[in-house]
Amino acid sequence: KVPVVSTTSRKKVLTLHEKVELLDKLKDGKSYPAVGHHYGLNESTVRYIKKNEKEIRSSGASAFCGSAKMVNFVRDRTIVRMESALAFWIQDLRGKKYPIGHEDDLKGTEFIFSIQWRQQKRITTRTINSNRC
Repeated sequence: KVPVVSTTSRKKVLTLHEKVELLDKLKDGKSYPAVGHHYGLNESTVRYIKKNEKEIRSSGASAFCGSAKMVNFVRDRTIVRMESALAFWIQDLRGKKYPIGHEDDLKGTEFIFSIQWRQQKRITTRTINSNRC
């Protein structure tokens, strides 16, 4: 038997600076397939980046470092704990084969949702491949 060689390719991740350049090329009138070919991306990926143009341009991360790859959200611990409690509660209900809206378990939902929500804080962070910045 001949061994099968994997033909999967690695995921290409553009920096925010490259995404802004890509958006500028689209703004200049280049087509989606032409821009995708230039960056080695599918047309659908280029359209997805174009769809998120507002967020990419407003992030500002491309201004301070060319190797910045993503924008992260800092999440409040209270929200993370509430989501964990909710996931645990739903898993418990499924194990007991109760419907999620079962009247006997309304106290559980009241407890979980009694935790106050806080607004997420958005900050930009850098993911750096090397010490270029």
